[in-house]
Amino acid sequence: MKNIDFGNYLYKLRKQNHYTQKYVAYELGISDKTVSKWETGNSKPDLDTLRLLSVLYHTSFEEIISCSSSTNLPNIHKIVLTGGPCSGKTTALNYIE
Repeated sequence: MKNIDFGNYLYKLRKQNHYTQKYVAYELGISDKTVSKWETGNSKPDLDTLRLLSVLYHTSFEEIISCSSSTNLPNIHKIVLTGGPCSGKTTALNYIE
């Protein structure tokens, strides 16, 4: 399993539960930067943390390890809007929503 696939899976689980990275970090007693690293595939949580994540995300430890779920998670597309002040980010965001 590639780190990015696992990271995307954790991201989908977090979004499915309507949690922010800060909330997950608070619940696990870690930094939100650590959660971000997991979701971008730059690192992976240890086994104890995976067990806590399975409880937090209301799924089984085995599903998290295997990177699959019986509840067909929808594909989530990430859109990044960049630019300085007055570059049209708010207008673009309103259009996307």
